Amino acid sequence: MDKKRMTFKAFFISLLAVLSLQAAVPQANQAQGFTTDKDGLYEWAGPVMDVAGLLTPEDRGDLETFLNQLQADTGIPLAVMVVPSMNGDAAFCTKHLQKWQKEQAAFESGALLTIATSDNRVGIGKGKKALERLTPELTDQVFDDYLIPDYSAGRKAESIRKAVLRTAVILSGDESLTFQRSKQALMVKPVQAEYRTDKNGLYEWTGSFVLDAADILSAAQYGELAGYLLDLNDSTGVQIAVLTVPTADGEPVHDFAVRHFDKWKLGQKGVDNGALLTIVMDSHDLDITTGDGTEGVLTDILCKRIIDDVLVPAFRGGTQGKGVISAVHNMAGIITQDDSLVTVSRSGGEAEDAKWYEILGGAAIFFLLMFFVGKAIIGRIKDILEVVGIIKPKYTGGGSSYSGSSYSSDSYSSRSSYSSSSSYSSSSYSSRSSSSSSSSSSYRSGGGGRTSGGGASGKW
Repeated sequence: MDKKRMTFKAFFISLLAVLSLQAAVPQANQAQGFTTDKDGLYEWAGPVMDVAGLLTPEDRGDLETFLNQLQADTGIPLAVMVVPSMNGDAAFCTKHLQKWQKEQAAFESGALLTIATSDNRVGIGKGKKALERLTPELTDQVFDDYLIPDYSAGRKAESIRKAVLRTAVILSGDESLTFQRSKQALMVKPVQAEYRTDKNGLYEWTGSFVLDAADILSAAQYGELAGYLLDLNDSTGVQIAVLTVPTADGEPVHDFAVRHFDKWKLGQKGVDNGALLTIVMDSHDLDITTGDGTEGVLTDILCKRIIDDVLVPAFRGGTQGKGVISAVHNMAGIITQDDSLVTVSRSGGEAEDAKWYEILGGAAIFFLLMFFVGKAIIGRIKDILEVVGIIKPKYTGGGSSYSGSSYSSDSYSSRSSYSSSSSYSSSSYSSRSSSSSSSSSSYRSGGGGRTSGGGASGKW
């Protein structure tokens, strides 16, 4: 009997513990300002619901300001929820969005971005009117390009800002959206430990257009240059990046630079308006690599002049930071045709290129003339020698040659040159516009720029 009482008592105590544990969850949520309904779904508590306590007050405030302004300007509600777990529920995001949509009809055009910290899962719930723009492909882009890389690297708040911004751009179609605080953060020089390389020895894109792994820029110089390049991108779409490294491990500097250009894809897709200034300290190498769309104006000769006339004197004189900033201003001035930024001589650049073409063309014409003139002279000499009987004429045989006229019925072909298989896309939004600058590239490169290896290299 005592054993039965003890067993029942133990069972009763365990039951109370379980019930207490279950009750503790909504109590904890209540303490943080978050409550759940009878189905375990969170009640609406604003556009940023950080149940897991991942974000700092500053980060939460930054997100709330942005999302509130987004809805005020566009009518599109976008929410972020950070929870410890989605409890294995594949419809976690959708259920919450449906619940809130009953309370706020505007959520038909909105979305919910959810991050589960302990599950390592992310999801997006989409309103009915958001499905057309926030396609599965663009949803994958938000996760793969904007959220997961930084989140995995420990930059969790920044990764959420990037994902929120990109989602907002997709839903609204407004490429000018930006987080002012995040932009300012990119002008703060990172510590050296934050620079990471991949398995191929290439530096990962940090979000800033300045990656000073060699630590040659002061904090003030870094902020000035990073801010200038962010503004250049936002106002013109031109993407110029600066990469300084302690070593390239013996790899030729131009090859090293081109590999980074290809990895970062500087410039906009289809426009290729990017350029990269690379500095390798141990080998004293300098390089400017141009995109396919910039090499026509920032020619190889002008790249060489910037290196020889701006960078080399600065590095030999111990004013590396000023030299880098001046070189970037020259690159930007030449690409955007802003002469106020250009200090190197622009005269002769295109003329010297043209001079080589003229020399080659002249040589080709000369040799062709010599060939035909020589052939005519030789033929005339042979005629004279045949007349005087020194050589005998060659007999080719008699008869006439006739070639029938060529007639093709295709000249009157009834086949139409019109193709009915024209391409039409019902999508009203392009995720990577080539006609306007993208504010999202304040946090990543343009995602499509290419280079054919134009530019120039030098040493100091």
